[in-house]
Amino acid sequence: MKKTGERILFILLVTGALVLWCTHYVFANLDTAQVQFLKGDYSAAVKSCDDFAETAKSADLPAAYYLKGRTLLKANRLDEAQNTFTKILTDFSKSAYVEQAQLGLADTLFAKEDYQNAVGEYRKFEEKYNQSPFLATVLYKLGKSHLKTKQLDQARFYFQKLQQDYPLSFESKLVDELDNSEFTYNIQVGCFSNYANAEKLVKRLKSRSFDAFISEKEGFPVFYRVRVGKFRSESDAKACKLSLEKNGFKTRLCP
Repeated sequence: MKKTGERILFILLVTGALVLWCTHYVFANLDTAQVQFLKGDYSAAVKSCDDFAETAKSADLPAAYYLKGRTLLKANRLDEAQNTFTKILTDFSKSAYVEQAQLGLADTLFAKEDYQNAVGEYRKFEEKYNQSPFLATVLYKLGKSHLKTKQLDQARFYFQKLQQDYPLSFESKLVDELDNSEFTYNIQVGCFSNYANAEKLVKRLKSRSFDAFISEKEGFPVFYRVRVGKFRSESDAKACKLSLEKNGFKTRLCP
């Protein structure tokens, strides 16, 4: 009887030791993945996250998937990153990583230059996590997304909101460094492959008191675009466009 009890105790001790070892091994894999991520060894970090996910409890999986998603994003494996963040949002919607996964998904779409869908995901974040420490980043990315798609009024709105609500943030300083020329409208009156012809039209426009200039279009062959004005508002640009047309010029509004 005594020997049987000793055997049971021995088995329990061995089993407990194995459980502790396995737990330590699983979390060691995730720690290793974090170190690999910081070192820029992204392929190895993804593999360590996958190894972790194979043996981890369900409650521990969101941490692995989130780290994997951020790693894939850094590695520019954007389709995989999008799928990973989406998995967290759909399969682990109650986890502590949902907020970060929402931002990760939006950042991935932004990196893919899918600005329209990026705006949608950033807006979801803004509405759901209105006390988040990441809101300054989200407002900046919303402004940039609208700027990329030439939606200048919306871009101004988010940049102004960012600087009003988070004036001391790093993102607010980035707004100060933006090229203001990106926020102007102008009117194109002509486009020429010959610079002399463009110059003639500029002189003609200036003789009628229009603020004309030549904008060179990069590429081959080179084209010389004749444009008028640098307007802050679309309404001012449209008023100038109408005036040009009344003077017999063909026009096109250019953001």
